[in-house]
Amino acid sequence: MRRKGIALVTTLAVTLIIATLVFGAFFTTQLEIWTTRNDTTANQAFAVAQAGIQKYKTLAFQTFRYYLENADRYGSELARYAQCGNMLTIGLDLNRDGRIDGTNDLANGGSRTEQVTFPDGTRGTYTVAFSVSGSYVTLRSVGEYAGAKSTVTAVVRVSSKGLFSNAIATGLGSGVMNGNMEVWGSVYVNASNPSDFASNPQT
Repeated sequence: MRRKGIALVTTLAVTLIIATLVFGAFFTTQLEIWTTRNDTTANQAFAVAQAGIQKYKTLAFQTFRYYLENADRYGSELARYAQCGNMLTIGLDLNRDGRIDGTNDLANGGSRTEQVTFPDGTRGTYTVAFSVSGSYVTLRSVGEYAGAKSTVTAVVRVSSKGLFSNAIATGLGSGVMNGNMEVWGSVYVNASNPSDFASNPQT
């Protein structure tokens, strides 16, 4: 009887050890699966955020070029901001209708939310926020995929002084002169005839 009792205890002990090992292996495997899944969703969320940044960096550049070539469509508002060195301050006129309004454009301080579809059919969502401060443009994209989130930020310095090449632009109490010289304040020129502006070297 004593031998049977010892055998039973030994069998239970061995069974308990095997069960513990099996449970430990199962738990470790599940943990690795969860970790891999989290890494995958985090990477997908980052890819979604990157997609938003790349799209709107391109759109901002294209809009800037459009403003340079079509400044007259936006009147005094664009000229006023151009003096500060950044025409994108008025926002992004994405539909090129001469106004920044509605859901088809992206105003300074505004945001847009769009979807990205992956080859396997799953979808992610990004929200891109656009803001301008002086000559700096900030794009912040938050990507979401299967509960995971990732944020990507891009800061770009923009200068529209190319408008003033070989010229002087003034207005609103400030001026910009070609040649990396800036004058803040009033500028007064008093000339009575065209020769005052010309250089007449003596021979």
